[in-house]
Amino acid sequence: KTVENGKRGGGTDSINHKCQIVALLINKVICCENDFLKYKVSPVNYNVVKESREQKEKCRFALTEEEVQAIKDCSGLTLREEIYRDIFVLQIESGQRASDLIRLLKLQFTKETIKDKTYYIIKTKKEKTNAHPIETPFIKYFFEKYKDGYGDINLKAIENNGSTYNRNIRRIAKKAGLNRIVSYKDSRGNECESMIHEVLCSHDSRHTFSTIMLKRGYDAKTISKMTGHKNEKMIN
Repeated sequence: KTVENGKRGGGTDSINHKCQIVALLINKVICCENDFLKYKVSPVNYNVVKESREQKEKCRFALTEEEVQAIKDCSGLTLREEIYRDIFVLQIESGQRASDLIRLLKLQFTKETIKDKTYYIIKTKKEKTNAHPIETPFIKYFFEKYKDGYGDINLKAIENNGSTYNRNIRRIAKKAGLNRIVSYKDSRGNECESMIHEVLCSHDSRHTFSTIMLKRGYDAKTISKMTGHKNEKMIN
């Protein structure tokens, strides 16, 4: 399945995940449980499908500073969309994965001030390193605005990079007028073009953060420390 009408799916990660589950069921159930022994099924090995696209060809995009500002200034949002918009901007300004953004939302961090700059110290879930995003005026505003919580927003769905969060991001981006055409390759290697609001997702916030910080003169090592990467490979 390719990316169509703003919907993602069918990539190598998804294929590998599903096939590994099938292999697990065969090896742990069908091959050894009494109810299935009569079928004489042999164990199987699943060879993981390798990603054929280069990193720059994937459906990942960085917003410009003007596009980020358009999202910040977007009007005509519902209350839920406004909360999702603010959470997405928080993710852009901190450069965190969705799994670590949840630690910010739940105030699971410490703070440190060095040379008049305040840093949030977040223990990352994926790489088990510390991320050190800088406190910005928007981040300070965000925590004051939402000191009493986030209404009925499901934070668990955000942590798991859920479809509800991404659908709202795309809806907000459309209302903000983000119609820039972007090119990429789908999971089958086909050349595609879409308006950016059709394919935008939460992980693009990290690409946006890193790109903007590079343009502001920060080096890859410093950005890696902010985002919680173990080294500069991904930033480079």
